[in-house]
Amino acid sequence: MKSSDLLSLFGNILDNAIEAVQNFPTEKRTISLRIGERNGSIFIHAENPCGELCFRDGLPQTTKADKAYHGFGVRSIRYIVKKYGGEVSMYTEGRKFHVDILFYSGAGDGKQEARAVPGSHAFLSHKK
Repeated sequence: MKSSDLLSLFGNILDNAIEAVQNFPTEKRTISLRIGERNGSIFIHAENPCGELCFRDGLPQTTKADKAYHGFGVRSIRYIVKKYGGEVSMYTEGRKFHVDILFYSGAGDGKQEARAVPGSHAFLSHKK
């Protein structure tokens, strides 16, 4: 993965999380980021507290008033993940926002293989 894509991926995940937790009292401002590897597949899980979110096409919609100039970060995350043959899921559970990303081993060589990754969710099964 190009370093610019890696920086953009994590930059957008963390920028969105930092912005979201600023609406919460200090003691509730938590951001969790887990990264792991198994059999060459890489998984990323991020979560943070959130308010009410609406989703369209699997992506959360901006809560900012000027919607025309916001929401590019989550689209960039999805673009980068797809560019490298991975899968991404963004969802809320309880009062937490979650991002799950899986980059498969062998991505880009036409031999992607789905593997069970600890802490991953059902969306991460590969479709042939």
